[in-house]
Amino acid sequence: MKKQGLSYYTSIITATFDTIALLCAFVLATFTRFSKLQYQNSGGEYIEFIAFAPIMWFLIASNNKIYKFERIDSIDKQIRKIVFALFFYFGGLFVVVVALDFDEISRLWLFIFAGYFSVLLLLGRLLFHRMITKYWRLGGSRRAIIVVGNDKISTALYNNLASNIVIGYEVLGYFKPSKQFFNESTTENMKLLGDASNLMKFLMDNDVDEIFWKVGEEEDPQLKEIIDYCENNLIRFKLIPYFGVPISGRQPNIDLYQGIPIVTLRKEPLQRPFNRLMKRLFDFLFSLLVLLIITPLIFPWIAIAIKLNSKGPVFFKQLRSGENNIQFWCYKFRTMSVNILSDELQATKNDLRITSVGRFLRKTNFDELPQFYNVLKGDMTVVGPRPHMLKHTEDYSKLIGNFLVRQFAKPGITGWAQVTGLRGETAEVIEMKKRVDADIWYLENWSFFLDIRIIFMTIQNMIAGDKNAV
Repeated sequence: MKKQGLSYYTSIITATFDTIALLCAFVLATFTRFSKLQYQNSGGEYIEFIAFAPIMWFLIASNNKIYKFERIDSIDKQIRKIVFALFFYFGGLFVVVVALDFDEISRLWLFIFAGYFSVLLLLGRLLFHRMITKYWRLGGSRRAIIVVGNDKISTALYNNLASNIVIGYEVLGYFKPSKQFFNESTTENMKLLGDASNLMKFLMDNDVDEIFWKVGEEEDPQLKEIIDYCENNLIRFKLIPYFGVPISGRQPNIDLYQGIPIVTLRKEPLQRPFNRLMKRLFDFLFSLLVLLIITPLIFPWIAIAIKLNSKGPVFFKQLRSGENNIQFWCYKFRTMSVNILSDELQATKNDLRITSVGRFLRKTNFDELPQFYNVLKGDMTVVGPRPHMLKHTEDYSKLIGNFLVRQFAKPGITGWAQVTGLRGETAEVIEMKKRVDADIWYLENWSFFLDIRIIFMTIQNMIAGDKNAV
């Protein structure tokens, strides 16, 4: 009989720690906000709060699969799930406190409680991750696995799992498929256990925890028998799908339609209606706030400076490529002297067309402020791939194979490429290729908190001055 998996104990350990972290956050927030005497005199609603707060957390945490443990999950992925759950948790707590009219509960106390709980929770996960990876590195709770397949993908998976000891796998070896669907790869460092026809006997004679099976273009006659055996003997069966096309550099996503698996070559979180709604709601509120508060304070001074510095309009508008390559008018503060090459020639270092005021605006990103109007309209988003002029889209789409993939998303005022040093002149095609790769990475890894991170990084660059701005 198989022993209880480590994931079972991990779920119990992390849930227990969450409970302790929540109680500690409650006590710390109370002593931070109140004196002991004041707390004793007004503690009724706080006791009610601590009664339902853990229940709400475990409901939200379970819904976000925080306690579903996978060895191949990176710590970054785990942290993202936790932060996402915390966002909804504190939003829910605030709604409950207001809806139930908990007048005794200090709103400042609630904010302090949120801070303590977030810090304790995240620190606890990081500490636990270090402990469990060290435990695996020392050989604890190893999971025995085998790989069926000997093509390039199967070989790469075998070598990755065998060399990455911190995820706790012990690779017993590999089996050749019954039919040679693929070209064999170099397997000199891999232990051959036999042909797949011998797999069933091997499973019966050995303790195996997981199987990774590379599916061929034709159905393998043994596959159903092996899957049934695995499910009846507590062996996790994992398929490596056959795509028939190169997928390098992509993050495929699998959905079910009427029981039929449909593979999308790229994972796009923003294709989910809830994510699009959340991003659009944030865009609308954020851009409205900027336009209502910053516009009256800054716009008049920028307009006066532009007019005094050079002849021409205050604003510059240009057709740009938007989502699904639909054209839209993009607005900026004018940073160049009026010229006939603005729709064709990219700004370069020491470009004589850029005015002295324009150089300051570009360095601080102030020239992009009118684009919050584009965000309010829905043509753009606060964070996303930067929109290119039509000539650039036309030219680079011929030179870079996946250039138009970035057009699956709305263009943004700022983006992952810009805050990671890929802003500015692209004199060589390779420089644009790096920017496109960064944009596609953002498209496939989007999260609300990634957007917040990029916004803070943008503000930091604005304060420091972006050295790549031209």
